[in-house]
Amino acid sequence: MKKKFLIISLFLITISNVSYTQNSFYISGAVGYFIYHYDNSLPITQDKNLNFGFGTNVGFVHTLNQEYKLILETGYYFSNAKDVSTVTYYTQFDALTYNFDLTQYSFPLDVTISRNFFEYFDVGLGLSFEGINHTITTNQPFNREPLEDKFNLFALGANGLVQFTLPLTVDEKISILSNLKIRYLYSVWESGGERNLSGYNFNFVQSSFSIGIGYKI
Repeated sequence: MKKKFLIISLFLITISNVSYTQNSFYISGAVGYFIYHYDNSLPITQDKNLNFGFGTNVGFVHTLNQEYKLILETGYYFSNAKDVSTVTYYTQFDALTYNFDLTQYSFPLDVTISRNFFEYFDVGLGLSFEGINHTITTNQPFNREPLEDKFNLFALGANGLVQFTLPLTVDEKISILSNLKIRYLYSVWESGGERNLSGYNFNFVQSSFSIGIGYKI
């Protein structure tokens, strides 16, 4: 009898957990701003630095219980700054000026645990993983073809999140969802082809705001 009671109790608990679990996904557009962007051994940004970036996010939200959620988010960000550095070489007869542009492509993956403080309002902390591509374009004098130099990075870090949800339907299946997020990332792996990147150090802090549409499964 006790064994049957235990089995029934476990079954009811499992059913209640499954029935409560709510999953959703969302897609959003985003704008980001680099609060801090540091490059120790490649001072390409000596005159100007990256500021704003634009991208898109796709996220999955798994409700753990009445208070906590697991949020998985990935996306793509593009940032560009022109004339971040200018170098002039003086020869016997002329002065040759080279202008450098910097483009950064970012592919973040954020794993965040959030807590619900008020209805439709969550705050979370988590880990961030990011693949990064840097492209440096050298604009040469005399209108010659620009030169491109690329290298790749992989960075680890942390993220903080504030998330707002505004239901659009009575059953709350469709909603407007927006995030305020801040990321800190530090490069742990670099690949520059034949370039020696030993001792290279790259890290940044980026804030972002995104807004999009969410749908409960």
